[in-house]
Formats: sequence, structure tokens, C-alpha cells
Amino acid sequence: MKGLMVKDLRLLFSQKKTWITYILLCLMMGFSMQGAFIVGYTVMLAGVIGISTISYDQADNGMPFLFTLPTDREGYVREKYLLCLLMEAAGAVLGLAVCEITSLIKNGSAVPMDDIRSAVIVIPVMICLVSFMTPINLKYGAEKARLVMMIAYGIVGAVLAAGLVLLQDILPNADHSFWVKVKVFLDETLGGTYFWTIPVVLTVLALGIMYLSYRISVRIMSNKEF
Repeated sequence: MKGLMVKDLRLLFSQKKTWITYILLCLMMGFSMQGAFIVGYTVMLAGVIGISTISYDQADNGMPFLFTLPTDREGYVREKYLLCLLMEAAGAVLGLAVCEITSLIKNGSAVPMDDIRSAVIVIPVMICLVSFMTPINLKYGAEKARLVMMIAYGIVGAVLAAGLVLLQDILPNADHSFWVKVKVFLDETLGGTYFWTIPVVLTVLALGIMYLSYRISVRIMSNKEF
């Protein structure tokens, strides 16, 4: 697995123009976007870049060659998930750093803690997104995976839209006052600890989803013929 990790990292860091464009784009967005969006964007893009190494492996019938090396299919999948986690952690650090730098330049002060918490909450969502994308890429390859993900995102979007409509019917007063009541409830039950409790709980759930995705990916690779 160490050899696969070194291979992928060397491959990714050889793309200097991509990284320079990525960092410049993040800095420009930092002056016009909210912190949560920037962190979500950097984490998502970093995870997608990690997943893109699968398409490099699949190109020119590269998979059969990789498995002539001293590695097995489960080790290959484990390395991809570890790579994606490392990339997402790097993306989160970059996103938070951009938020801090741009806030100091624009406002002359550090990013408020509420904004940091909102940004941190986005990270587990992006972990779930990568967990969804990885087995699809392993199963269908990069080209077919794009179509499958577009269909899946369309279904999820339709379900969310229907859920919001249903929520408005069930809770006709689900406006600002409703969320104030939710905040009061959290204050009364958890006190001030809920400030970081929610991001921690979401992160644990996201890692659980990633582990389930990992087991699915291992099964996909075990049944895959090259």
C-alpha cells in the first residue's frame, strides 16, 4: 500500500499547473464567498482530485499491471480511501487558511467562531460525497461514473425538494422562529457544548458512511475482472 500511495502522491504533485490554478481560484473566491462555501469547495475538489487517480490507473489497461505488484485488491481500495482522506484534510486546512487570510485582509480581524463552525460542518458532507463517488468510479470507470452520478444527484435533489415542500406543509411556521426554537432547545438540553457537538457527531456519522462505502468498494474490486 505504501508504494501505491507514493505513486499517487507523485502523480498528483507533478500536476503543478493544476495546483497553482486551484490555489489562485480559492484565494479569489475567498474575497467574494462565505467561509463555509470555500471550505466545502476546497474539500470537495481535493477529494475529487484524489478519486481521479482511479481513472489514471484504469487507463491503458493499467489495473492488471498494478496487481502484478506486491499488493492485493483490498489494499488498493484501502489506499484510495486513505488518499482521499488525506486530500480532504489538506483541502480543509487550505480552505480554513484562505478564510482566515481573506478575513484579515478584508475586515482586519479573524474569522468569527460561528463561521468556522459552519465551515467545519460542511466537511462531513463532503466526506459523504466522496464516499458515494468512489465505489461508482471503481464499478463503472470514470466515463460511465459521471452519468451515474448525474442521475443520482438528480434523484437526491428531487427527494430534497419534495422533502422541503412536505416540511412546509407539516410545519407552516417553519421560518426563522422555528429555527430559533430549535436553537433554544439545543441550548437547554446541551448547553454551550452543542457548538462543537454537532460537527463531531456529523463527522462520526460521515466516517461510518465512509467505512460502509469502503466495504462496498472492496466487494466491487473482489468481483471485478480485468
